[in-house]
Amino acid sequence: MDITNTVPLTSEFVQKIGRQRKYPISDLAGQCYGLVIPQDYYAWDVLATAYLGNPDAFNLKGWETEIITSGVSQGNIKVVSGGRKIYAMDEVDKSWFYTYLL
Repeated sequence: MDITNTVPLTSEFVQKIGRQRKYPISDLAGQCYGLVIPQDYYAWDVLATAYLGNPDAFNLKGWETEIITSGVSQGNIKVVSGGRKIYAMDEVDKSWFYTYLL
């Protein structure tokens, strides 16, 4: 999820969506995002699913990890030497992503 911090949904971006009101999906998205813009808001699920449409816009990185199974951090993933190797999004072509959303 850290990669989503690199693509915030700013008020400037929401204004761009707002200029596309003639498109029903843009209109709906603009209204929904407009409700949360005063807060920090990021494209969590949208960024993750955008990978399916254009994986070439993302750089993946491999990490050795383990899942914490007890205590207050239960369910978190921790990077450890010798752990299970996973690949996760590390960078995204931000220009492509914002254009894709519009």
